[in-house]
Amino acid sequence: MAESQSSQSSAEAKFIYPPETFYSCIGCGSCCRQRWVVEVDSECYDALPDDFKTHIVSAHDAKARAKDESLVEERFIKRHSDAEGCPLLDPDDGLCLIHKRIGYESKPFVCREFPFRFIETPSGVIVDVSFVCNEVLNQRGAEISTHRDEIARLYAKSKRKIEVGSKIILKSKTSISYEAYTLIEERLLEIFSDRNQPFEDRLVAGNIFLYSIVKNVYDAEKILLKKDAILKKLNKFQPRHFMRLYAIAKKSQKMISKHKQQLFVVTFITFASSASEKRGKLSVLLRTWANNVKQSLNIGSIRVPVLPGSVPLRALVDVEFNEQDQMIGELAERYIKHCIFRKTFVAQYGLFRGYNILLLLYGVIKWLSRVFALRAGRKTVSRDDFAKAVQLVERQYVRHSDYLSFLRLNSRAMGFVDKLFDDLGFAPIIVKS
Repeated sequence: MAESQSSQSSAEAKFIYPPETFYSCIGCGSCCRQRWVVEVDSECYDALPDDFKTHIVSAHDAKARAKDESLVEERFIKRHSDAEGCPLLDPDDGLCLIHKRIGYESKPFVCREFPFRFIETPSGVIVDVSFVCNEVLNQRGAEISTHRDEIARLYAKSKRKIEVGSKIILKSKTSISYEAYTLIEERLLEIFSDRNQPFEDRLVAGNIFLYSIVKNVYDAEKILLKKDAILKKLNKFQPRHFMRLYAIAKKSQKMISKHKQQLFVVTFITFASSASEKRGKLSVLLRTWANNVKQSLNIGSIRVPVLPGSVPLRALVDVEFNEQDQMIGELAERYIKHCIFRKTFVAQYGLFRGYNILLLLYGVIKWLSRVFALRAGRKTVSRDDFAKAVQLVERQYVRHSDYLSFLRLNSRAMGFVDKLFDDLGFAPIIVKS
């Protein structure tokens, strides 16, 4: 997965819109209060009045640019603290002053582009959306496809396009064509769409399905599996065969361990978040080890970088996550499906790894939602708690950061994750606990 070098023109582009996702900004200002680093492009900066420019800072001062002519002038909106919102919000109504006084087209491009992102694939341009946006998260407003003209204009000017190539890693040195991958994805989504089965059983069944696809592929040579080869394998997984996958997923209920899940999730959150901070390796390992020991013994409180304050472990154990809650299940299903629709996980990590990282992040969402419920004084996770956890994971790990960059394909961390998910007993632990 890489930034695109040669983009199609907006007139030529075939846009692929996410199913059942809605967006229509109602000016809640919530996104403007996130801890973003907001880049101010030259077009925006030139249009700003002088009193607005006092809130803009340069990434490099004049002396640095004089010494190094290759430095490009970059400007950002200055924040006084992480806790405060954008300084260019009207204190009376919380809305954007640039938008109100100068107009929508004068806002920084990154603000206009949010919540959209464009992912170029062999079959067209995927219009991705961020679940940090409240309107996307809560499905308010009009369907995204009604914003066709705006999306075409944004795509034409976007500098953050992502490209998914014509080959997708199946496992190790084996790849499949993009067209063959779409066939597998179609079957995977069929498994998810069977609402007669509990959502978490469907997640585990998806893991078993992909495991069955890749387990017999010969690994010792570089090969490319095309559409016909994949179709032969997929013929074993017609809809009538999915019940077998669900039956295996249900049996795995006996293997789950809530304690093991929380131990792994706490270790992952601490290490993944700390790895991107300006800390030495020893500091990261010590923090991870300390949280690991406390979780193993279920004593005391721990601190994880993505949350303010500390988390009391024994109190957290008493918070219940009800998988049967329809509102939680609908949001969970929609978010996981959208992550698959994006293609970015499979493009970056490969098919089997990418899906398993999604399962891992689902476990992280569950753990974080328990924390939010505990802090709100609830004994059971609500839909609001789960939604906050989705937004946090979307922002910190999935859509708006490189926190998962430590899981490089050949890294030790990725090797560890591979070994865990090669054991079919681990997926139920991380999903169902």
